[in-house]
Amino acid sequence: MVYYNLFFILIVLLVKYKTSWLPMFGIKYDSLFLCMFIIVHFLHFKILFYIYEIAENSLQRKFEFLCDQFAINNVSQDKIKDFREAMLIVFQKNQCDYHTDSLYSLVKNHHPTLQERLEAIA
Repeated sequence: MVYYNLFFILIVLLVKYKTSWLPMFGIKYDSLFLCMFIIVHFLHFKILFYIYEIAENSLQRKFEFLCDQFAINNVSQDKIKDFREAMLIVFQKNQCDYHTDSLYSLVKNHHPTLQERLEAIA
């Protein structure tokens, strides 16, 4: 709620004081339409950035799963347990979160969570 209220206040202030910042974009006249167009355009780029970030993270996570699969396929079956234990040690030393919300992980994590990687190995 606080974020959206502050965001709304920011938009109101930008519209109210549009004559002070519109000239930065080369606009010499007072135009409410152009003011709102610029504000909405910045919002549009923010949304596109999140879509791009989700696509990039999904691709990186896919490659991480492929790397794990390659490692599993090139070791003997008795070494898979060692691979899992090594992964647990790395996550403990890096102090990574073991259980992350799947939606948060989709948007923010470049690598799969430990739980997802162990399930994929199993």
